[in-house]
Amino acid sequence: MLGLSANEVIEELNNDFCAFQVSEFLEKSGFLQDKQPCITEDLQRLIFLQGNQEEVYTVLERKFIEQVGKVYIFPEFYKKTKRGNMPCRFIAVDLSKWWNDIYNAVFFMKIIIKAFSGFSLFIIKSNDGIHLGARLFDKTEWKNCTLSRSDELPDILGEADWENDTDDFFAFYNSVIEAITPVTDNHIGYDEKILKSRGVQAGYVDMLNEIENIYGESILDELERYRGTFEEIEEQGFAEILGECLEDLKDVCSTKINTIEMLFEAEELEKMAEKAEAQRNVDFESSINSESNYIVLGELSDDPEVIIKKLKNLKGLR
Repeated sequence: MLGLSANEVIEELNNDFCAFQVSEFLEKSGFLQDKQPCITEDLQRLIFLQGNQEEVYTVLERKFIEQVGKVYIFPEFYKKTKRGNMPCRFIAVDLSKWWNDIYNAVFFMKIIIKAFSGFSLFIIKSNDGIHLGARLFDKTEWKNCTLSRSDELPDILGEADWENDTDDFFAFYNSVIEAITPVTDNHIGYDEKILKSRGVQAGYVDMLNEIENIYGESILDELERYRGTFEEIEEQGFAEILGECLEDLKDVCSTKINTIEMLFEAEELEKMAEKAEAQRNVDFESSINSESNYIVLGELSDDPEVIIKKLKNLKGLR
């Protein structure tokens, strides 16, 4: 963090979201090794003059693009894959003039992803603070971006290793996605869900009435609290809302074949196949070792003490 805490770096950017502060944020948070020139551009000019000229935008998409205003863009840099170089870029935008924070952040990321191939990373200011976003390569095409929670950003910046020193795209991509993707919120545990599904239990209410009759203690507060638990509306978590926004905006996507993304997906499948093959080899060797061990046990079947000792060794016991 170059002498500053994560909270201080975020606060500086949140208080003054401009080209200079975005550059400072990227450098101090470890994304950029040194200062990079930042260009301020209107989103309309960026999309329609520099983006894919073959893309077609709906009326809703055009209206959104017109309303966003200025964005901050950094020079592209490249990470290597087996089949070529993957263009990567940072783009920052202030969307705090709108209240629907997650929806508009997703809309913005999808527009950029539609206009530009490669791996885009986002710094987005919303009403609730600063978010990090990124292009996501997912088998489900419309799940093509992710967004961090603003309240988790200090921890993300303080703990994440962005793999900036490596030229390998997969290492860089995975370090970013693993760090910023929000975990599904579990507001209500399994036991509590079961309890709520059963509704108000007459037996519990009868027990409260009996306590009141025997001890003369008022049960109104407890009765009100108990009944209130079944009337509470379960709040959605950040990850759930993000998922809904992605699905609501699933039609905001490119209609053109992207060769870079096809190469990425091919290499990803190849890596998955190699990993699966390696695991099969490990399982096979483990199976052989296991069979060999039991063959040895069979040969020693006349000596129970030796068999017990051998079994303990196999299980790591003494």
